[in-house]
Parts: sequence; structure tokens; C-alpha cells
Amino acid sequence: MTTIDEKMLREFRQDFKAAVLSLEKKYGISIEAKKISYSKDSFNMVVNATVSSGNKEDDQRLAFAIFLLFKNVFNILLPALGLLGGII
Repeated sequence: MTTIDEKMLREFRQDFKAAVLSLEKKYGISIEAKKISYSKDSFNMVVNATVSSGNKEDDQRLAFAIFLLFKNVFNILLPALGLLGGII
């Protein structure tokens, strides 16, 4: 029987990253495993998927453009809602 512990979850994170590489390439996004909470027989993991050009400066420009769109068109401040992951 599998035991869920810190060691297993570290290995799972690495395997998860390897498993989603093809999805990242296919859809042009970055997929990242975030917070994991667990007990001895289950775990929950937060997964973030963001648009990624492969170039951090381009990604920041895109995030800023999205910020301006929501701010100027919809009068919504995304960073206040935590939707840009601290890029802006």
C-alpha cells in the first residue's frame, strides 16, 4: 500500500511536471503544481496553468496587457484578486 508522506509528494511533483510537459508544449502554457495538503491516505494539490511564451519578459508584457484590459475596460484590478500570481 502506498504511504502518502513528504518524500512521496516530492517525487510526485517531479513526475507530475514530467507528465504535463507535452500539454505545456501543445497548448503554449505553463503548468505548475502549487500547494499540497495531505493526510496518510489522500492529498489535494493546487495546479496553476498560465499562458507562457517561454520568454519571461514576454510573459510579463502579456500579464500587464491583461491587467490593463481588465482595469480600463472592466474596472477590475486583477492583482487585488490574486489572479496574476504576483507578476504585476
